[in-house]
Amino acid sequence: MNFLEIEKLRSDTSRLLSQFHGLPKVLLLYSYFEKLLATNNTNLINAFSQEFINEYLTELDSYSPFYSEPEKCIQLLDQLSALTLVPSLGKYCSRIKELNKSVKEKLDHLLAILDGKDVQEKSAKLLFPLLGKVVTSFGTYEYASLEPVKVKIAPAKHKNTFLFIPSRKKSDELEEQAIISFRLALQYLGNYRSKFHKFHEVIIYFDNLEAEYEGRSLGIALTIGFISQLSELYNLPYLIHIKGNIASTGGLSQNGETSSLGENIVRQKIEAAFYSDIETIIIPSQDESFAKEKLKELKKYYPNRLLSTVSVENLTDLLNRRNLVAIIKQSPLVRSAKNIKKNWISVSLSLIIFLIVSFIWIREFDDNPSSYDSTEYSIRIINKNYRTLWNIPFRNSRKDPGNLERSFRILDVNNDGINEVLFVFDHNSKYSDKSISEGLALLDYQGKIIWRRSFAKGITSKREVLSPPYGTNMYDTLIINNDLCILCGFNNSNSYVSAVYILNLRKNEVVSDTLWNSGHISDVRVVELNNDNEKELLILSCNNGLQKNSILHLNVDELRGQVPTTDEYKLQNIQDAKILGYFLFPNTDYNQYLGYRWTSLKSRGMFMDNESKIVRFISLEAGPENGEYIVYNWYYKKNEFDIAIGNELRVPRDSLVAHGKLPLPYTDTKEYRELLKSQIRYWNGKDFVKREGLK
Repeated sequence: MNFLEIEKLRSDTSRLLSQFHGLPKVLLLYSYFEKLLATNNTNLINAFSQEFINEYLTELDSYSPFYSEPEKCIQLLDQLSALTLVPSLGKYCSRIKELNKSVKEKLDHLLAILDGKDVQEKSAKLLFPLLGKVVTSFGTYEYASLEPVKVKIAPAKHKNTFLFIPSRKKSDELEEQAIISFRLALQYLGNYRSKFHKFHEVIIYFDNLEAEYEGRSLGIALTIGFISQLSELYNLPYLIHIKGNIASTGGLSQNGETSSLGENIVRQKIEAAFYSDIETIIIPSQDESFAKEKLKELKKYYPNRLLSTVSVENLTDLLNRRNLVAIIKQSPLVRSAKNIKKNWISVSLSLIIFLIVSFIWIREFDDNPSSYDSTEYSIRIINKNYRTLWNIPFRNSRKDPGNLERSFRILDVNNDGINEVLFVFDHNSKYSDKSISEGLALLDYQGKIIWRRSFAKGITSKREVLSPPYGTNMYDTLIINNDLCILCGFNNSNSYVSAVYILNLRKNEVVSDTLWNSGHISDVRVVELNNDNEKELLILSCNNGLQKNSILHLNVDELRGQVPTTDEYKLQNIQDAKILGYFLFPNTDYNQYLGYRWTSLKSRGMFMDNESKIVRFISLEAGPENGEYIVYNWYYKKNEFDIAIGNELRVPRDSLVAHGKLPLPYTDTKEYRELLKSQIRYWNGKDFVKREGLK
């Protein structure tokens, strides 16, 4: 993978991370680091390793190698070992080694079970194998786990209700199976009690938020769970519980007959159970041959694994098996004591239901914007549970993450726990009118406008009069006087000039002077390079007067004036900016051969390694769409540059060199990189000079 592909992978991963937790998140980040390490490119690995490493290690703290073959865990351990060798991850090295040791111990535990040496303490929980899938634009990752059945049942006044938490797990098939299972449970318990409440509220909740729960496969587990809860609720003479270390899968029909899941599903669930600590798995009798065949395959590798399959034809068949289901008679004394506490239990149960319903309300009716998702024509504002709150029309034909970041932010402007949406609108937006045709808008959590503003300053150079409109862009945020502020950039829509200032978001007030540039701006970053506890800015832009791309370095409190340029492009009545550093980058011979005045820059295309103080950006050759690029790395401590050349540029330029249309040297050579480095110019306060010309 090249730089642009890795950057897209990074951007996609960043966007998806908030949607997952636990094992799915581990799989997502494992894939990211695996693809990154596979590049064998030291510069890329150093540059792209730090952003997600802390989150990855945090998820790995609770990682378990169970439910899949040990080889996958071994691959993860190999990856952790490789990450300890990445120079930019030096400060994480000891933590990675500790995790490696912890995961290895868990793997040893699994291997002991597979070797038949480990005896587990039995707990009376009925588990079911759950199959999950993480689908992304860059891959699909399947996983499995064993989940407990969790149900709560209470009498109801008007009708039977089945509540699923979270509600997005509800499906017609799942609800239908729950109704069938509940009816079967009541029919069975009719042997111990003649009358039940007419209606019940049944709450079924799931721990795993990513996986899909199939109604059919939950039939046996739900029915046993209902029987167990109802026997407790009605304080029956006999309590029915599942015995420990047992999992089940399979549906139940109206008459209590088990239904087949099919070969593929059964084989996957047997595999998940095999790589766990359970001793028995219950399956429909129709799937017995598939299950035994899969178990036989797995035991070729681990012949000592103590796992048995039990096939059942119907509910009665299951409940009559004392090795699976315990039916315990309660003493009259215990039942009497429970009846005395009946009112207390009712209150407690009501409180539990209230808390659960409150939890549902928080999850399902939370109207606080948390993040956004984009399509080609709109932005979907969503809450932390991924429920759509509202939409903003927005055309993003390139699907460029940098463009989205410059156009949309979700921020807590007032620091009150309720987020606002900050976004850039244009003249086609419903948020524009005659007074403000395009600019920046802040919306409250309901999508109502708090304020709008635009940049409409006119200015003059020797070359021309520069008038609005300006396209608006958002860059980094910073805190000034305890208020959240943002760096806003404005590129003139009709000509070359651009400007930057700092905006107080709470007050809708500009809190800095304006810095002017004779070319459009691509990125602005808040940095701290000087180690003086003062914030600085790096601005990536083109300079039309000098016909070069550039990086400007200055203090935040010196954000004023104009950037050096030629006399023709210089703005009238604007002082020169007080800058710390300014660099111009060459237009390559390849780019000039194709007729481009200078190379293109990627939106939000500048990256900063704060620890090593390395700044890098991508120069896009032959236009922004072709994928031919050069990476410039500025080593601040040495004030030197290094260059990496993408393979996509090497082939077309080398072809032109070979045909005598461009001069030697060839592209991906030390000589060509040194040639480009020699063309970088440094501002010395008066003129642009080579590095050796700096005093």
